[in-house]
Amino acid sequence: MKNFLFISIVLFASIFTSCKSSKKSESSKETPKLENVKQLVVDREFKADSVDYAISNVVLDGNILSMDVNYSGGCGKHKFDLYFNGNYAKSLPVQATIFLKHTQENETCKQELTESLKFDITNVQHPKQKTVIFKVKSIKEKFEYNY
Repeated sequence: MKNFLFISIVLFASIFTSCKSSKKSESSKETPKLENVKQLVVDREFKADSVDYAISNVVLDGNILSMDVNYSGGCGKHKFDLYFNGNYAKSLPVQATIFLKHTQENETCKQELTESLKFDITNVQHPKQKTVIFKVKSIKEKFEYNY
């Protein structure tokens, strides 16, 4: 009888620990990795430049703002950063404008290119509000950002 009780306890313990370890591996799979997501930059001194691109397919999903950017190039290096100057319009909910900055180096080509960009816009959150209405400079659409 003691052997039966001992074997039952060992069997139960092995089943219980194997279930726990499989749950850990499942939860690690559930956490998505945000690859190629840039952080929105807050710069109170930021001044918007002229726009040499077109923005399309803008989607806000949680804290991530995704967009496609069309521009000409193909030979040089291109960099896109999203800026917020820290200014909110006095309204309820507050409103903000964010700016896409395009930097290019050694560009002599005129090929039409499209690049998909993703930005974490957490830095545009207002400290006393739970919603910000924002617009990306150069497009007409406004977005409601709830956090």
